[in-house]
Amino acid sequence: MEISNNYNINFGAKFGPNLKKQLNKREGNGNPLYADFVEDTFNKIHNDYLLEGLTIEHANNERLVISHELCPEITSNISVKVPKKSTLSQRILGIPAIKYIVAQTEVAYQNLKENYKSTETLKMVLLSEACKPASEITDAKIDFYTSLKDDITKTLNNIETINDELESKRNNIKKQIEIAKSKSKSRSCK
Repeated sequence: MEISNNYNINFGAKFGPNLKKQLNKREGNGNPLYADFVEDTFNKIHNDYLLEGLTIEHANNERLVISHELCPEITSNISVKVPKKSTLSQRILGIPAIKYIVAQTEVAYQNLKENYKSTETLKMVLLSEACKPASEITDAKIDFYTSLKDDITKTLNNIETINDELESKRNNIKKQIEIAKSKSKSRSCK
């Protein structure tokens, strides 16, 4: 299979380094562009449903691990149950979108929950420090407070970004469901 590098790669979901290595080694005959080709195909199939910044990694032949660049330590697993004689790329591309959606939702909600908790903690620290007498506030503490405020802003922005993107993906899924229902009704009326 000849693979050219004249295609546009969609940087929605990304394949992790181990997954790319496995794809290039197993199916691409060492061609480093093969994994990029599969990743691009994957994104064309699932772009309407999956979050930007999602990372898909190969754990073993029966499991993929999903994470997000904003919270790489939070992961979710996808079980790969397909015919044993299929290739790794067929397995990845053959997994129904709903499995990826469920896995990304688990990661996103866990991230939102942890971000929210850390924001609340930072707010409490700021409030307790703000109640101290002005004589105890030094330049170093002002820098510290500014840093805390910046951390809160960054965390809130992360929450808002992921939440907005999830809402957009939910709307895409609803549209697809409505289209499928209308096609189903039109077929049953014939």
